[in-house]
Amino acid sequence: MTVGTRPFVGRDDDIERLASRLRDARPAGLLLTGEAGVGKSRLAVAAARRADPDAVELHAGPGLRQIPLGALAPLLAALDIRADSASAALTALHARAAARPGLVVVVDDVPALDPASTAAVQQLALGGAVRLVLTARDGMSLPPEIERLVEDGRLEPHPVRPLTLAEAGELVAAVLGGPVDPSAARTLHEESGGNPLFLHELVAGAQQAGGLTRGPGGWALRSLVPSRRLLELVVARFAGLDRGARTFLELVAAGQPLPFDPRGADARTASALQQAGLVLLEPAGDGVEIRLAHPLYDEALRATTPTDRWATAARRAAGMLLAREDEDARLRAVALLLDVGETPEPAAAIGAAERAFALLDHPLAARIAQAVLAVEPRSFRAARVRAGALSALEDPGAIAALEHASALAGDDEERALAAQRHGLHLALRAGDPAGAIAVARAALDRIVDADWAAFVEADLAKWRMMRGEQVEDLAPEDGAGGPAQLNAHLLTALVSAMGARSADCERAVRAGLPLAAEHGELLPNARDLLQLAQFLALVAGGRLDEARAHVGRQVARVAERHDEPLGLWSYATAVLDLHVGRAGVAATGALEASRALEWRDFVGLRPVARAVRATALAQLGRAAAAREVLDTIGPDELADPKAALQHAQARAWLLVHDGDRAGAVRLLAAAGTDGLAAEQVLLGALTSYEAVRLGGADAVADDLDAAARRADPGLLPLFAAHASALRRRDAEALSAVVGALADTGIPLAAADAAVQLAELHRAQRRAEDARRALLRATALRAGLDGAAGAADRPRLLTRREHEIALRAARRERSREIADALGVSTRTVDNHLASVYRKLDLTDRGQLARALAALDGEPAG
Repeated sequence: MTVGTRPFVGRDDDIERLASRLRDARPAGLLLTGEAGVGKSRLAVAAARRADPDAVELHAGPGLRQIPLGALAPLLAALDIRADSASAALTALHARAAARPGLVVVVDDVPALDPASTAAVQQLALGGAVRLVLTARDGMSLPPEIERLVEDGRLEPHPVRPLTLAEAGELVAAVLGGPVDPSAARTLHEESGGNPLFLHELVAGAQQAGGLTRGPGGWALRSLVPSRRLLELVVARFAGLDRGARTFLELVAAGQPLPFDPRGADARTASALQQAGLVLLEPAGDGVEIRLAHPLYDEALRATTPTDRWATAARRAAGMLLAREDEDARLRAVALLLDVGETPEPAAAIGAAERAFALLDHPLAARIAQAVLAVEPRSFRAARVRAGALSALEDPGAIAALEHASALAGDDEERALAAQRHGLHLALRAGDPAGAIAVARAALDRIVDADWAAFVEADLAKWRMMRGEQVEDLAPEDGAGGPAQLNAHLLTALVSAMGARSADCERAVRAGLPLAAEHGELLPNARDLLQLAQFLALVAGGRLDEARAHVGRQVARVAERHDEPLGLWSYATAVLDLHVGRAGVAATGALEASRALEWRDFVGLRPVARAVRATALAQLGRAAAAREVLDTIGPDELADPKAALQHAQARAWLLVHDGDRAGAVRLLAAAGTDGLAAEQVLLGALTSYEAVRLGGADAVADDLDAAARRADPGLLPLFAAHASALRRRDAEALSAVVGALADTGIPLAAADAAVQLAELHRAQRRAEDARRALLRATALRAGLDGAAGAADRPRLLTRREHEIALRAARRERSREIADALGVSTRTVDNHLASVYRKLDLTDRGQLARALAALDGEPAG
């Protein structure tokens, strides 16, 4: 793998916005500003080309500054201007420019223009015929003529923003030719500050140093080494600093952000560095903090500061941070001391290790915990942190570390916490819920304290659920400890959500969220598990719009940091898209979820997300790809009812693809029954309901009735009503179901119900009612690509009617259509009258949209 030319990504919206401004009558031009490497020049050219494909590019520079109009040579050539003097060239330039209204001219690095070119650019702006796109680097003084254009409103300033995390990930993936591990994308984005040039050079440096490897989540970053070119670019910013300023800058780099006293001895130095754009002073609580102005300044200073001097700066910065008595400051101080070979005081270090684990920085947590164990080898807290961190990192030594932590446990609290972390690893990382059950039961045999026994009981119930066993809610007893209460509320929320008991679930979530915030270091993923239960409760309650908004908030919370829960919420989004009827979007989302879950999965959703993707692919008709995905799900993973149910849905849609609808119905009915028996009421009912869509209501109606009786009002009673209406052949009830499904936000299922209603009307010889039902089905399916469940749906138009309607929609006259098809004009008009009646139209102007909505009708 070799890093090549830097791709241009993440700027489409900016390009269109700037191009739109260039098309306007005002302003005369745009001024793009930003730091070196942020992409000003490429953005300027792209926007100019979007507004005018014949745009002319001009590039200023030191080499042309001594040549009058040197930078304007390409423009003079484009306008075919040949002159003996600068004044003659300027005269001709203004005349030719006036004759080319709308011409867009890019002037890159306008501060470097020679005086004659600067004056020419000013006159072009004042003339108004040419549209200008100028660029200038932050910190560079603009020529007075250009400043006046900005002040007069003729030039519109546009600061060029750095790339977002998502855009940076897209750029790195494009450079490396494949997906990027989320943690690597986050690190590269943070270190580059979103600067595309810096980002590209960081990737180049890492690649040259062998710091990039392929992992399960994409390209992973083992080490970050800036390229030589990048260091040269950044180190140039420090040229000219005196020894005192450089030493102060090294201190800031070592410990940033650091507390800073604006009235202290370093105030004058800090002010000068701030004016030079090297540091930032920011409010923080009741005081002020100081940090470097760009993340890469840190790397450059580390690479160019002697080791002994850097160690001195790190020790001084660590002392300043430890004096703050803040847990995040303490974490940074301990990490600093470890970096320079110091042994932190164990009490501070173990707290720092636990804080790193709570922040999901597992490599740092493991490193600090290992340092504590080197000094205090029998520290249970350090052993537990290290074991949990190795588990999250899927390190081969995790099992041994977990067993070592269990052996060090000296009281009931420690035994419970060791069992919790050991069971989590076995159930979710190793796919061995039976092993997790054994660990929990062994711990319970040794635990006397009721609160900590309750804590482990809740974990035991979760592992039993993964085995498909029935479990009861564990309501927390009065006086139970916080962690035990949290675990009990968490279990209740999950069990209630799976049981479609939305009210119980929401009560547990409300009670559990404050405890999740309080005990985040013990159960760092509790918040997201409670929010997942809330999502499922909203779905079960038929509140799909609220469910989508809820997922959107969670995605926004975790996406910018690429936190561990990213895979969970990507999965939830894909599930919603699948059941709404957007199979293509669901397939892509499930793939993204699978990749993120390969990186971090604390819920056991890896096989479920893959099965969602397989289901979507099968619905899209991509049977071979769907089977390939299903082949990646092993028998052990299917012991989890969640995975088994989604797997059954995927296989059922493959049978539909192969023409075996009856086999699909049998498969779905059996899987749904198993799901209900395993207390997976919501997912079991969703699986059974797929059979209703496929015309198999009789096979699943009893199961759906049973599920609806156990569930709160919402989705499941609606599913049961659909099956019941079909079984009773009750057109009025089925019509009500169509409306309810549409109102709930499940248009694809509503369209299937509408087709089934049309079939029922046709069987009862109510042709007009059948026509109206089909029209409604057509409208409901518009814009969806999920597979239709209703089989052999009746067609509104005959083949000849469809052919004539298509020609009429293209504005062909009746005589032209008749001649082309070899029929009479009367025949054409009669067919069109039939089309208008069937589609409820009044004229040809409505035909194109109506035909597009028919989604390929008719078949014959």
